[in-house]
Amino acid sequence: MEGQDLYLTAQQAAQQLSMSLSRIYRLLRAGKLEARKQGSTWLIPPQALTAASHSTLLDRLTPEREQSLAERGLCPVCSAELVQEENADDSSWAHEFRECTQCGFSFHEHAIESPEDLHKLVARHLTHLEKYVQAGRQASRALARRRKL
Repeated sequence: MEGQDLYLTAQQAAQQLSMSLSRIYRLLRAGKLEARKQGSTWLIPPQALTAASHSTLLDRLTPEREQSLAERGLCPVCSAELVQEENADDSSWAHEFRECTQCGFSFHEHAIESPEDLHKLVARHLTHLEKYVQAGRQASRALARRRKL
């Protein structure tokens, strides 16, 4: 088929997303992973992996669960410790600023009025992390090609 090399198989998608093949098939059947079928083979455009990965990660926790983590001093993205700015005096808002020690997620407590507000920030941060991961994969492939020269 013309242009078929522009698509990934379910097996390739599973490897790139670090998911089981059965999980990929469940996503495909549920319509949560963009693809088309040719005979018995699913053809998945590479850009669909970013959206599927992001959606899967975002759906793992409810906004209320993310809020609960943040209230306990844990990052709502990766559950690592949240720290506040050192040497912040009580008169400034700096003592309400929280930042994750592992993934870099940050927010200002005063700006979060509801679990949905926090959930939107988490979604935005996950999008940025996915872009970094994709860029890392591209850099790894470029280095691998370079080593073959």
